[in-house]
Amino acid sequence: MPSLMFCVRFGLSMDYEVFLLSRIVEEHRRGSGTETAVAVGLQRTGGLFTSAALVFATVMTALALSSLVLLKLIGVGSRSPSCWTAP
Repeated sequence: MPSLMFCVRFGLSMDYEVFLLSRIVEEHRRGSGTETAVAVGLQRTGGLFTSAALVFATVMTALALSSLVLLKLIGVGSRSPSCWTAP
């Protein structure tokens, strides 16, 4: 189960990192400086990331409340703070 949790977290983080960096590179190619490109990239993706986090939290809560043990384990494992801070 820990390997499944790692794969889910790693996949999510890579998707969002690629999306954020593509926005930063896009703005940099338009001629903005590095600091401005980073600020604009964060500004444009912030709302999307916040919405995605709310959807993720809702889904994990639904899984945690499930009667199926495997789904409950995924939901609880993704929501526990120790999972997000572990190396």
